[in-house]
Order: sequence, then structure tokens, then C-alpha cells
Amino acid sequence: MRLDDWLDGEGSSWDQSAAHTSSGESDRIEIDEDVEPQEVLLRIESCILEFLEELFHHRNAPDISLVSITTRNGTRERTRSLMARQGQGAHGYARLFPILEIAYELVSLGITASQRDVYYRLKTLDIFKSPEQVNQAIQDVASMLQVPSMLLGFSCASRGAVYGPLLVKEEADGEWMDCSMCANNIPGNSRAIANFSFQSAAKYVVVIEKDAIFQRLVDDGFAEHIEGILVTAKGMPDMATRAFLHALTQALPNIIPIAVVDWNPSGVNIFSVYKYGSTRRCSGQYGLSRLQWLAARAALLHGVPNHVLQGPLTGRDKALIISLKAGPLSAEPAVLAELDAMQEMDAKAEIEALYEKVGIDNFTASLAQTLIQQYGT
Repeated sequence: MRLDDWLDGEGSSWDQSAAHTSSGESDRIEIDEDVEPQEVLLRIESCILEFLEELFHHRNAPDISLVSITTRNGTRERTRSLMARQGQGAHGYARLFPILEIAYELVSLGITASQRDVYYRLKTLDIFKSPEQVNQAIQDVASMLQVPSMLLGFSCASRGAVYGPLLVKEEADGEWMDCSMCANNIPGNSRAIANFSFQSAAKYVVVIEKDAIFQRLVDDGFAEHIEGILVTAKGMPDMATRAFLHALTQALPNIIPIAVVDWNPSGVNIFSVYKYGSTRRCSGQYGLSRLQWLAARAALLHGVPNHVLQGPLTGRDKALIISLKAGPLSAEPAVLAELDAMQEMDAKAEIEALYEKVGIDNFTASLAQTLIQQYGT
């Protein structure tokens, strides 16, 4: 089958408008998180065919333009040409093909490889000087194919951890993992997480921005006090942690998801990603639509000494607030009020600012009391 026929719809439903071999403008990238392995293989074959046909007919390697999001909250997009910077761009261009080859092998065999494993396999090639270059090439291929890297067979270690009254079974005939004994790492395979089984009588699942706060709450018995499960992605949530939370709340529909994040634009952005999904991937597949923001909030910070607050807001803070107000949070008056307060005060605060108000030794008990007062026992 000729490539033109394939693109006309006989071979695949893939829309190549988001990653193409021309210098024109690209549409916003739409990541397809439900694509089947056979479709992934067809997309890889199409890329290679298109390259070879262009090379054969025009004697030049075709340019490849990739749509990428340039800010963490997805406020701007740009089209990046792999050939634009000549030598540097050529290296990025060349790196695509070993990655495509490995992805084809992994998908065909139905196996996965960590990004670190891929680096060690490719580091003998002069075009790969660091793990970062391998990771960037993987993301470029994912953008070009409009497929998440995990569906290309590339896995990365999840940053997520979970603790509390929860039993998790990864496979139907597997062992139950008791998360109340100690904090457990969340596996990095988002697709596999969809098949996990969960058992719990917990009333809440508390999503915590920072690992340090997560560890303090674990050590201070917060989970036991509120009869809740604690989860953290140690910063900006990765897909595996979001997939885990989504699967957990689907399996336990009565559990109440609660967020504990900093009172600053970045914290609100993390809350938004947990609740609505990643704007980078244009997907709300793993969103927690019922997620509520517990702390830190302006009301809780009332009485905190001024010297503990951070300010003034940076240019990035101000731009992020504008973007957040224009996004899905625009339908949440309570969150908009918090952003307005940051702007009016020209200040922000980390969750640790509450130590100055309630005392570090009383922080966990105070947070538990606030949660129970707002959401009941």
C-alpha cells in the first residue's frame, strides 16, 4: 500500500496534523491514550515510509515539525522544527530513528523498557551523549506519533507513593499489598494500573503535593486519625500517580479526594492537573472531578506572620495565575477567590507556613481537625 493511500484512511485513523514533515503551522497535539498496539506499529511504519518516499523523490531528508507545550501549565504552544538549527537539529532528527526502531521492537513483543535501559542500549552511538537526550528523543517520537511514551513500550519510574488503610492487588492471581504497613511506591505502568484491584474502608484519599509533608503526615499518624489514604507524586503529578488515583476512586466511589498543596500559583496548578488532567497531553482521562482543595487556603493562613509569606509574586507567578483563571478552574469560584487573594496581597505561601501559626508539633492534628470539620467524620 502506498503512503498516500494509507493517509487517505485505508490503513489507519491517525491524523498527522500534529506532527508532520513540512514547514507549515501545526494544530494542537492530541495524544491518543487508547490506541491499540497494532495501530502504534502502523504509525511507526508510516513515519518510516514517509521519510523514505520524501528522500527518494526530493533527495533531501524531510523536515519534521513537532508541536510542544512550552510551559508547565500548557499556556503556550510552539512548533519546533528538528531541522531548524542545522547541526543541532540534525542530531535531534537522527535520534528519532533508533528510538522508533526500539519502540517497534517493544510494541511488537509486548514488553517494556525503562528509559534508563534504552540509554544504556544506545549510549555507544555518538548522537546519544546523555540520558536526557534519550528522554527528549522518546518525547519527540511520542509527539510525532501522537501516542504516550508508555504505549510505545517506554516506562519510567513513578515518583508516586501511597500509605494508609488500603489493600492493592496488581494481578488477578497476585498477592494483596498492605499499604498500611509502610509507604509503598506506585508502579510506573499507567495501563497496568487500570487492572488493579483495591480494598479499603477509608473515608478519604488525601493527595499531597510535597514528599516532606507526606512523610510528616505518615509519621504523625494522620492517615489513622482521619481514616484516610495518603498519596503523593512529590511535586507535579506524573501520569502513573494520576492513573493510580483515578483507578482507586473509581473502585471506591464513596471515598472523598482531598488536596493539600501550597498556597501559590504552582500549587494551584498541581491541584488543577490532579483534578482536570494534564493540559500538556490535552487529556482529562485521569482527572479527579470530585477533588477538593483543603489546604493551604487563605482562611487557614489568616494570622500567619507577614514575614512567613513569600512575595512579591514573580512574573511567572502572575502569568500562571492568568492562565489558571482562563482554564478549567474558571468554573470554580472558590479557587478563583484564592488566586485573587494572591494577586491582591502580592504574596504566596508554602504549606509549611502553617507551622508558624499552629506550631510544628500541632500541624498534623490541626490539619486533621480542619478536614473533619469541613467534610465530616
